[in-house]
Amino acid sequence: MNVLVYRVTLLEPTLVTALEGDPNSGVSFPYLPGSTLRGIVIAKYQHVHRVADLAGDANARRLFFDGTTRYLNAYPLDRLDYRTAPTPLSLHRMKGQEGPIHDFASRNPPEEQWQMVNTPFCRFSDNDAGDLDSGYDDDEYDEDSDDGGAKPATIRLVQPERQINVHTTRNRRFGRAVDPGHAPGEDPGAVYRYDALAAGQIFEAAILCDHAADVQVLQCFLSGEIHLGRSRSAGYGHACLELVGEPETNWREVPTTDIDGKWVVTFLSDALIRDTSGQFTTDSQAITKALEKRLGVSLSPYNGLNDTVFVRGRETGGFNRQWNLPLPQALAVQMGSTLVYEAPQQCAPEKIRELEEQGIGERRAEGFGRIAVNWHGYESELSIDNVSEDSFADSVDLSQAPEVDVARGMVHRMWRKRLDGAVVQVANRLGQYVHHPKNSQLSRLRAVLQDALLQSPETGRPRIVAYLKDLENRQSTRRQFGRDRVAGKGLLEWLRFRVKDEADIWQALGADTPSDLPRIGGIDAEKSPELAYEYNLRLVDAVLAQAAKQNR
Repeated sequence: MNVLVYRVTLLEPTLVTALEGDPNSGVSFPYLPGSTLRGIVIAKYQHVHRVADLAGDANARRLFFDGTTRYLNAYPLDRLDYRTAPTPLSLHRMKGQEGPIHDFASRNPPEEQWQMVNTPFCRFSDNDAGDLDSGYDDDEYDEDSDDGGAKPATIRLVQPERQINVHTTRNRRFGRAVDPGHAPGEDPGAVYRYDALAAGQIFEAAILCDHAADVQVLQCFLSGEIHLGRSRSAGYGHACLELVGEPETNWREVPTTDIDGKWVVTFLSDALIRDTSGQFTTDSQAITKALEKRLGVSLSPYNGLNDTVFVRGRETGGFNRQWNLPLPQALAVQMGSTLVYEAPQQCAPEKIRELEEQGIGERRAEGFGRIAVNWHGYESELSIDNVSEDSFADSVDLSQAPEVDVARGMVHRMWRKRLDGAVVQVANRLGQYVHHPKNSQLSRLRAVLQDALLQSPETGRPRIVAYLKDLENRQSTRRQFGRDRVAGKGLLEWLRFRVKDEADIWQALGADTPSDLPRIGGIDAEKSPELAYEYNLRLVDAVLAQAAKQNR
């Protein structure tokens, strides 16, 4: 098998939609499907070779359609630039807790409340050998080693970043969305939402070729800028392809090793499997029969576990641009589904390797049906490896480097992002206690606050203090503001305290400990008086906005 590994860098938000979400919105997959990436390569191939009928061309059928060449899904990289894989459905955590993670493919669940790990992607880290490269070969991970292979003791969870934008379809005559009664016979317009993958992320994929000659044909198409997904004319889908290294022959999607007496079979992508009636199914018996047919052995559930099946289904579809029609929807076995079997006595390692290379089910040329055997299930308890920007702080020192201004700007943006999220959470909690001031009074006060945000603390603070004093001198207004209490204080008293304070804001936002400060290359974020002034006013403004929303 010959493998081309490449990366896709998103230069714009990308919308490759799944069959889920509100009808008036588009929700992107958390990854880039192999069918989409195959379509990009097909378009480049047609541009070069000018083949009118791809289905009638023997080379094109081998490269794109018959499963001889398989285009794997592009999964996100973690912060250490390693390709992740779908999180196994056998992983659970205690309800209400972040960790540790328990793998029920290696233990029976205790008598407690459990919930599945909902983070879509993960990567196991190894205690013995450290992190392995993204993509694995037989030389660096030996199945037959004496120690049974490095056992994963920690897990790194990865959630791709998303960007939500609200769009409006306008009526041509009115220039905005209107009530259908105002525009009979016309498109009234609508408001819809796009939940897309955020720009700046990097995804890694691979193309598996059974014929070595196909590698030379395909690798010239895996570079340059591309457009993928929906709404390309609206600023979505611009990306860049980059080939990673040279073609490989011993590449493996995930590391695997032997486990005494047990097989843990995990789906690394969605799989389309039919039952004996020809219908797509997620039944574990149908999956077992498909595996038995491919391996030529008999499989039985593992006796050491009460539950050996962790399978979910998902509706899947697609779109054929040649026909300009959607593909039939089908029920697929969801990626991450896990089944645990007794290890068969007579199964050649070559059969397992062939299963991992070829996969099972239909549409394997588009990345469906990817399988891993004994990728996890070594240990019952895994600690969470939280790799963040802060973990690289001690590896380099940028305080004296020419990049100090860039690093300082990065730290400042990270600090603001954390504070912005804290303001929203605190405002949602405190705003529910403000009921009596009328929205007109809240709007006037908010206008003063927003104007003061544009001024320095020396100019803006006295203006707000004077406005609050004027509110207190008016009897009707004082009565409205005096009936609510926020954070143990009367509303007016709380407003004066927030405007004058410069230190308590960090405690109010839950950012008062040194560990809360972002750090990169020896450069820490700063708690400046100007920043304290700004976030005091922004917190007050957010609380008043929440109160006004409740009043409406």
